[in-house]
Amino acid sequence: MGRWFASQFKELGLEVYILSRRREKAVKTAGELGVEAASLKDLSKFDLLLLSTPIAETPRLVLEAAGKLAEGATLTEICSVKANVVKALEEAVKRFKVKAVSLHPLFGPGAAGFKGQRVAVIPVKDCLETAEAMADFLKSVGAKVVWVESAARHDAMVAFTLALPHFINIVFGLTLAGKPIRQLNNYAGTTFKLQKTLCESVLQEDPETYASIQIYNPYFRRLLRILRSEMERLGKAVESRDTDKFKRIFMRAVRSLKADPEFAEAYRRFYRALEVLD
Repeated sequence: MGRWFASQFKELGLEVYILSRRREKAVKTAGELGVEAASLKDLSKFDLLLLSTPIAETPRLVLEAAGKLAEGATLTEICSVKANVVKALEEAVKRFKVKAVSLHPLFGPGAAGFKGQRVAVIPVKDCLETAEAMADFLKSVGAKVVWVESAARHDAMVAFTLALPHFINIVFGLTLAGKPIRQLNNYAGTTFKLQKTLCESVLQEDPETYASIQIYNPYFRRLLRILRSEMERLGKAVESRDTDKFKRIFMRAVRSLKADPEFAEAYRRFYRALEVLD
């Protein structure tokens, strides 16, 4: 995603530099993107620094980088779990007089550009104007800004929208492990076809990132307990051949999701997605 942002910023006419913990990697990436490589000693020259680093490392790197930025420069990051990161950004603002805003692009590096893509903006204490300015910039390049009032709110929501579908698709892939996939494809119905596509797209992403999204989000650990409980309840209905119990569980899910304004259109959209796959 760091490479993606660098590429997009370059296309927008901004002056872009690449930094990495490994100098040779920065030089290689910068050469591939047609921008300049920089080093930590150059940080004081920059107006904005965007960190694209492993979730577990980002709080420490926020403070390390902030100490090298000029006062008034803007520091941001794009982690998928925010609690500890936003705390570090708040400390950086207080200690080093930088500005800060937290971002989460709700899409992957396969996106063609900002247009139509959701980006969560989480304000940092004492930097509301910085968050508003970043939101305005993102809107100006076509992004859909999702304003999130706190790190806790962000992590609670993405436990459902990011960690949960990742986890389910990894489990789906593991369940298929060792099975004759080519033969299964010959028997594939519409649901299997779409589910397998989702699963295989998830499995092409970075496992360290996906591990961090699930391990470091405390809200997902709570959600995981609910998932296990619901799977056990439904599984017992199947194993005991209890059709009535299965139907009751099924209809409870229906009643829950009927509150979704997109529920009625789901079946039609499902087949539209399949048309694209074909």
